[in-house]
Amino acid sequence: MKAFRSALMACCVLACVEDARGGRVKQALFGMFGSSRKSKPAEPEQMHDADQLEMIEFFISHGFGRYAEKEYVAKLDDTLAYDSIEDLTHIVADEEYSEVDMPREDAEQIQKLARREMLKRFLVSVPLPKGAAPDVFTQHMEALIKAGYDEPEDVADLEEDEAAELFGISGENFKVLSTHAEEYDARELLHIILTTLEDKTTTPHTTPYASEAMWRPMVEVLVKAGVRNLADVSQIAPSAVPGIAKEDLQRLQADARVLQHTPKQEL
Repeated sequence: MKAFRSALMACCVLACVEDARGGRVKQALFGMFGSSRKSKPAEPEQMHDADQLEMIEFFISHGFGRYAEKEYVAKLDDTLAYDSIEDLTHIVADEEYSEVDMPREDAEQIQKLARREMLKRFLVSVPLPKGAAPDVFTQHMEALIKAGYDEPEDVADLEEDEAAELFGISGENFKVLSTHAEEYDARELLHIILTTLEDKTTTPHTTPYASEAMWRPMVEVLVKAGVRNLADVSQIAPSAVPGIAKEDLQRLQADARVLQHTPKQEL
């Protein structure tokens, strides 16, 4: 799974798109993964978006209020393109904390807390098997972290016998958890593509799939059909996704970010 994630990140690195926001998959998709640099500095008066406001509250609630100051938030954004809690989950792993004058001990604690928060969100998002208790997955969060499974991609690496032995997760519960973890990056990628896809036939350009009512059903159909990356999106036939209108699929496949992953025809 870690190899898959690396491949996903590599295939997502495209030309930088101005003002792209939120998370490592999104940074990769918009050409910011690795160098993590924005194309231009943010304006001082620019309002924070929802992810950034959430990150600010995260700093404050965990006793790191100094990093929630306007000047420091701007530095994170301008220097590292960090504007979400998810971005903070690799601030030590990517050795970027020193670039924003953050002590390593603070960075280690912030990364640990950010990973805990994102793992909790992942576990909450796992579909509940029929008849299962609401905390059937979230109750294992501390044990998963202690065993080193502190990111969704790590959970996807769990073997069934290990899950049963270490965490008591077996049978249908394991199948549901494992499947959701394996699909996690694909869902995030498709969500980002759809919510930022512009219909350039309209003036001004619109984002027809920005609402959850539009993007979520499409994501579910595509993932169920086996889509895991942009190459899959570019090649899938309308007959494989009967839950998606043909014109919607064509619009998605015509997106420049998807077209870059269309297999080249041999001469």
